[in-house]
Amino acid sequence: MTSKQHVCGQGGEELRCGFCRQPLALTGDACSDRPELKIGRCAGCGLTQVSDFTHVATEHYSSSDYFPSDLAAARARERSWNRKRVARVREMIPRAPAMTALDFGCGHGGFLEQAQGVFGQLIGYDLSPRVCQAHREAGWPCVNRLEDAPRDVSVILLFHVLEHLRAPWECLARLQAQFPEAETFVLEVPNENEALQSLFDVAAYRPVHYTSDHVYYFTPNTLRRVAEAAGLAVVVDTQLQRYTLANTLGWLRHGKGGGQDQWDFLNDERLNQEYERVLTAQGVADSVFFICRRSAGPRER
Repeated sequence: MTSKQHVCGQGGEELRCGFCRQPLALTGDACSDRPELKIGRCAGCGLTQVSDFTHVATEHYSSSDYFPSDLAAARARERSWNRKRVARVREMIPRAPAMTALDFGCGHGGFLEQAQGVFGQLIGYDLSPRVCQAHREAGWPCVNRLEDAPRDVSVILLFHVLEHLRAPWECLARLQAQFPEAETFVLEVPNENEALQSLFDVAAYRPVHYTSDHVYYFTPNTLRRVAEAAGLAVVVDTQLQRYTLANTLGWLRHGKGGGQDQWDFLNDERLNQEYERVLTAQGVADSVFFICRRSAGPRER
């Protein structure tokens, strides 16, 4: 596909889904940071997305200013999230200690930090030369070009990456072609059906949910469609809750996050494990979490 085909609405043309090219119906929502970017949902495949993709550029994510200057503080804030990811990898990929893994779009480096020793070898990849250099200085292998990653990568992890891409299905297909030994793909994306959206319908939260950095908004069903279109078979379909019960209560009580700071007695680990279990059982945790394997080939969209 050309870049123009990924754009949902240019020059007054009918809005079309970037994935299946079916008509896109506007939902009434817009990106909080760029109100001219409307939110639409595909009438065919159901994939939610922004109405125009022309703002998405590689240079945006490779810029030295994209990530915060204090990467350690950002990693600390997300430490519990990455510990959950590590626990799932240990449980669901028992051969990990003998495998080479690529953390694609490693960002702040939170998973790189927490997953040391989990794999036989773990390499980060990010478009930002600054964060790659910082990770290398911390002792974590990280490359700025995929060509510099080992050829024997057998696990590729994409934590909150696919929602930023114009054509995530093409990215997944390219990774399979570039790393022929990669059999396992771990995909995590924000859940369009998370509780604050679908269950509680918190009006103040919707502008936070929709931002121009995210061009696609996945549900388990639409992420499965994208994975299968890229030639992957979903073998684990579950969810992960990053934010705590107290954070949710903050949105319900005050219309903003931060409840974990106000009601710190609710930051009990067992309480929040149960909260995550209940949300996941209802399909409304804040992240969709898949483990995929290569299949016989891509499916029709």
